[in-house]
Amino acid sequence: MIRLKQMDSRIAAFLCLLLAFACKELAAPYLIPPLVIPAGTVAAWLLGSTPFSTPEGVAFGHAGTIFEVTAACSGILFMGLLVGMAFLSTFSLKRILFALPLIYLYVVSANVLRIVFWATIFPLINDHLPESFADAAHEIAGALVYLPAVILARLAYQRFLANQPSGEEGGTTTNPTANATQPPASTL
Repeated sequence: MIRLKQMDSRIAAFLCLLLAFACKELAAPYLIPPLVIPAGTVAAWLLGSTPFSTPEGVAFGHAGTIFEVTAACSGILFMGLLVGMAFLSTFSLKRILFALPLIYLYVVSANVLRIVFWATIFPLINDHLPESFADAAHEIAGALVYLPAVILARLAYQRFLANQPSGEEGGTTTNPTANATQPPASTL
């Protein structure tokens, strides 16, 4: 099994985040099919709307407003964060490769929740706050969804992806109580 050293995993985690920032800026057209279209389409369906394609991604109407899900809403930074966290959680490249499809599904699901949450609270924000607060409210709404998602991902990583004790991969298990002297069995 290919194993990463601790320093290698930190460098890999940093590179994942750096790559996510670069992808967001440079690869926007390529993010639309795998990240934007599924998230925007499912969010529209959950809100009872019919999604339609736009040159920038997916749009749908809800509560009298047209919402457009574009490459800026792709969740690529969130995906970079989760892949980086995976590198920090394990030194096994095999486990990280196994986790990539699960991370993708988790990113799309969290993005769907973010879009639905924003489309649901936008009429309230639009009615009660000045228009200048809309961008800040959009960012705060994203943080309110993504922060619990990151915490849940971290807990899942600790449970399912974290490094196993050294005995589990080598074949012999290290049991601290195995060497302890046991009292003689009583006879009847």
